[in-house]
Amino acid sequence: MNERVKHLRKDVLKISQLEFGKRISVSDTTISKVENGTSVLTERNIKMICKEFNVNYAWLVNGEGDIFN
Repeated sequence: MNERVKHLRKDVLKISQLEFGKRISVSDTTISKVENGTSVLTERNIKMICKEFNVNYAWLVNGEGDIFN
């Protein structure tokens, strides 16, 4: 899931870790840790990403289907 978060933020949305974090109410440090695999997303954060960016839950969690709903 960490690689998908990084791909979504960096390659698809083209926004900084700071901007991504602000939009889901977490710090840029949290996003950095998730992207490099030293931390995992909480269920709340997964749902916030899906809601804020219209991301497909199954894609974010399991890599199945399209990125966006």
